[in-house]
Amino acid sequence: MFWCKKCKVPSVLVGLYQSLIVFAYVLIVSLFMMKMGEAFSDLGNYWGGAIMLLLLVFSVALMGLVIFGYPVYLFIRGKAMKALASLLYTFLFSFVIFVILVLLIVVWI
Repeated sequence: MFWCKKCKVPSVLVGLYQSLIVFAYVLIVSLFMMKMGEAFSDLGNYWGGAIMLLLLVFSVALMGLVIFGYPVYLFIRGKAMKALASLLYTFLFSFVIFVILVLLIVVWI
């Protein structure tokens, strides 16, 4: 990772950690939206929509930083293959988490 110059973290672990962070953030945001649904409906169309758009902008910025931040850092340092591997592992693990969740939902229902 970029904060530890001597650490040699494999791209597989970086991808796994990043996809777990994305999964945790999506769970937190979905719980927030579920719990605040009634409050947003009471605020009216203007304020509820504004809050949702602000949440969208914040989420896109944060998840863009989580997913693309470290690969861009590696690419700037001249480690393009490691950057690509880290990015691809992040997408792979995110897809695996998605498939597992879909299978759990299908089995649950």
